[in-house]
Amino acid sequence: MVDEDVLFSVTLRNKETGLERLCGFFGQGSNEVSPYLLHETYCCDTLVILVTVQYPWRHALPQYVRILETYAFRASDFAFIDMTPGPLTDLALADDPACDPSEIDMLPPIKVRCRVGHDEKPFEFF
Repeated sequence: MVDEDVLFSVTLRNKETGLERLCGFFGQGSNEVSPYLLHETYCCDTLVILVTVQYPWRHALPQYVRILETYAFRASDFAFIDMTPGPLTDLALADDPACDPSEIDMLPPIKVRCRVGHDEKPFEFF
């Protein structure tokens, strides 16, 4: 098992505008970090890029073979918004008006909460 943090980076590019941003992060696990899922979607009226990163994990127990973390970036300028453990397929917009509050426990495990009046961070994971 590796206990040290490893630095990895994701380069986001907009082919239309030429905007490019290198985003560096520290993660745990081996140094074989790789993108796993990439998705562009709207969250809280903001176009975002969700990137799930896979960390191969060296662990004696076979059920712990990888760790997934999802990073959210604003699509317009690639600004970092938030990070959550787990894949982007586990995200649910908890503030969706179509969502009945009594059903929130039945949503996928990672919830997105909109933040009103916070342009720099339009939402947060919880």
